[in-house]
Order: sequence, then structure tokens, then C-alpha cells
Amino acid sequence: RSDDPLVDSYARFCGKLARRGLTRASGEGPHTYAARVAAARPDLATQVESITALYSRLRYGATGSSTQEVAELRRRVREFAP
Repeated sequence: RSDDPLVDSYARFCGKLARRGLTRASGEGPHTYAARVAAARPDLATQVESITALYSRLRYGATGSSTQEVAELRRRVREFAP
């Protein structure tokens, strides 16, 4: 756990995928990871790309993130069941 709810949510997301054999490589960026997961599991592609896009926008976007957007990311990760 960290002090950053975005990092925590993304780590939880990656953990769910890792338990299905889709472990994120050290130094692998979110979009590269999402593309690899989508190629391996096309059935998850839409959800994985959506969660990754939201995470990236909130984490790296110039506008920052609102409490509501962080809650949306948490909800999507919580409901994600690979």
C-alpha cells in the first residue's frame, strides 16, 4: 500500500491479472502491459484498456484527478474479474 489511491488501485488491478498468469514485467508501462494482456486475453481487452486509460489519464494527465474520478477507478478495479 502507498499513500496514493491511484497507485493502490492500479496495483490491485495488476494483482488480479497476475493471479491469472498475466504478471506485469518489471519496468513495463501501463499501456504496454495492457496491450500484452489484450493480446493474450482478447475477452478482457475492453475492460483492461478502459481501466488502463482511466488510470493513465488520472495519474499522468495535466489536469490531475478528482475524488469522483478516483472513486470510479476504484469501482472499476473492484468489479474487474478476469
